[in-house]
Amino acid sequence: MKKISRKQAKRTGFGEASGKVILMGEHSVVYQKPAIAMPFCAVKVTAKIIESSDPLNVHCEFYRGLYTKMPEVLESLKHTIYYALKKINDEGISDEFEKTFWIKALKNNQLVQSEVPFTHSPHLTIKIDSTIPAERGMGSSAAVSVAVVRALFDYYQVPLSKETLWEIVQASETIAHGNPSGVDTATTSGTCPIIFKKFQPITPFEIKMKAILIVADTGQTGHTLQAVNMVKALVTSDTPEGKVALQAIETLGDLTVEARDALQTQDASRMGELMNQAHSNLQKLHISNQDLDRLVKAAQSSGALGAKLTGGGLGGCMIALAQDTTSAQKIAQALKNQGASHIWQQQLGE
Repeated sequence: MKKISRKQAKRTGFGEASGKVILMGEHSVVYQKPAIAMPFCAVKVTAKIIESSDPLNVHCEFYRGLYTKMPEVLESLKHTIYYALKKINDEGISDEFEKTFWIKALKNNQLVQSEVPFTHSPHLTIKIDSTIPAERGMGSSAAVSVAVVRALFDYYQVPLSKETLWEIVQASETIAHGNPSGVDTATTSGTCPIIFKKFQPITPFEIKMKAILIVADTGQTGHTLQAVNMVKALVTSDTPEGKVALQAIETLGDLTVEARDALQTQDASRMGELMNQAHSNLQKLHISNQDLDRLVKAAQSSGALGAKLTGGGLGGCMIALAQDTTSAQKIAQALKNQGASHIWQQQLGE
């Protein structure tokens, strides 16, 4: 086998993804009801791929070391990396890449041109930086996967289709969340708000309503998989509480349809009312908690048009709708006073 001996310019790959916020439809989306979500650009993930003298390794907030030694808590990210490299290997690296950069693999303790699929041991470092708080219902795991997949395909100069990106990220989200609705995958990889219904095409749409969306973090990690399983157990139980939960699922679906109309007709007041109703129904599913309820109440009492939890619940974040900048500042201060650990804002309708 021919050893690598010539000097080469170091190649890099880059990928990026935004966070996401679910405006309406949490949990009911798992039961074939619509949900509305949007990219939330105030937080994001970036991934950079660089050549390394060591076998494949990962540098992120929670881990720094060899890919093969990644802890179980990062199993979905490990799957993302493997699946992306396998897809790249299956589709074939461009001739231009192979003429310029050797495919490196470690074999018999020597760095050689690979005669085996390079997914086995590429000599790369994957550097991941994120401002999206983990386990807060803001799409952190999906955004990391999107950014890493984009970076790997960029590094190897292989075109990345929307279908391939979806397939890889959604498979990884299944590991992370059990029965993912697909909202996180669609939104963190997209550029515009969507209305989404499981097993149906994603429909992008334009928000025409002028308002400011405020997102506040309780400081507690959310528990999406636990919440999904709790709701499933509740709605399938033959109890009065289960019947209330089933009705709440139906109502959340109806509220989402109304919210889509409000967002497209500049009816911010109506949207706020729908958010308040949605939070009440999410409480009936038992996926809110005292911290989320306290922040929702603080926002409502300080002039928010509406407020609700966002994401899986049992911790994580809530959202509030403000009419204008002055109102948004007042609401943000009230949320801070009530213990919100982080607060972000994004203008809607621009």
